[in-house]
Amino acid sequence: AHGHAAMAARIEGDKQQRSEQVEMEGRKQLFDRDQLNNSVHHANEICQKYGVRILSMNLISASPSDPGLLDALSQGAVATVAAEQVETSARGQAQALLLTARAEADAAKI
Repeated sequence: AHGHAAMAARIEGDKQQRSEQVEMEGRKQLFDRDQLNNSVHHANEICQKYGVRILSMNLISASPSDPGLLDALSQGAVATVAAEQVETSARGQAQALLLTARAEADAAKI
């Protein structure tokens, strides 16, 4: 493709690339600590007029219109639950090993 067709294709490609970059940046901002701190600061600017101070914000629910963002949030939630389950299992196994070792040590004393 030459001339105007090539230029139009290049411009369309640039638009698509910028759109994808903005989408990814939007996803990152949702989890960005600095962005959340800026949100707390902004909320305090408003709320302090009424004697209220925001200490922290916790993102509990999000209803994004972007299906990709919704998918990313879902994957993050699933990963968090899986990590908590692994941690709980590891703690249980460690506790069981300690109890077994204590029981064996007590039995060896007798």
